Amino acid sequence: MLQVLKQTSLQQLWVTTRPHLREDLEDNLQQLSYTLQPFSEVEQVEFLKKFWHENLNLEENDQDRLQNYAKALISKLSQSITDMDREFTDMPLQTRMLAETFNVDFISEPELLSRLNLFGLYRQFFERKYDIYYREKSKTPASNMGAGEQRERDFKYI
Repeated sequence: MLQVLKQTSLQQLWVTTRPHLREDLEDNLQQLSYTLQPFSEVEQVEFLKKFWHENLNLEENDQDRLQNYAKALISKLSQSITDMDREFTDMPLQTRMLAETFNVDFISEPELLSRLNLFGLYRQFFERKYDIYYREKSKTPASNMGAGEQRERDFKYI
């Protein structure tokens, strides 16, 4: 696949990989790579605050609530997955996944789940993306799902 991509006339192409495959990609694409720096704990909280503030159209006076919710969410997740160094949320993409998964929960301010886990986090993220695609992008009303409804039911019980 890399050979085919190299022969196209693309102006710019972003390829991501796990760190241990970086050298293979550099060799195959004959290009030096960039490395994203991990988020610090402060940056994790700031990212969550900014993401929720922009995507939920919140008031400026919600900053303290956002700060407290972000800290509590990161802390609860790191306890649940035994990640005391917070290496999971130091990756920007995974912090965004956390932000997208819990953005609606902030508005209603429920108690954070007593135990979060990675499977549940990925499941919630996938379900939200699924809902966005089938309901917003496809403009399919929930009452008129047909075959998609069966796929949704099948997915929820996996």
